[in-house]
Amino acid sequence: ALIGARVINEGHVTAQEGTVAMVAGAKVQLRDFNAPGGLSPITVETALPAGSTGPLVDNTSSAVIEAVRTQVEAVAGNVFGLAINLQGVV
Repeated sequence: ALIGARVINEGHVTAQEGTVAMVAGAKVQLRDFNAPGGLSPITVETALPAGSTGPLVDNTSSAVIEAVRTQVEAVAGNVFGLAINLQGVV
């Protein structure tokens, strides 16, 4: 999983039998729903630098993601902050 205020993949990410997740937002909560007894969630809090522009999740034109399942999400305070660039191969 790539998690942060802005997530950029310019290379090659592989999960032959798993999931590749690219998640951007001010606050991201991770939870393992398959864990016995239910583990406590892990929260990642980030902040974009003032004046930041461009997509929050960017899989550039030279990037490749290979996985059984791919999850790409962006959450922000405005509609423009939800921008996701998937120019690369998924």
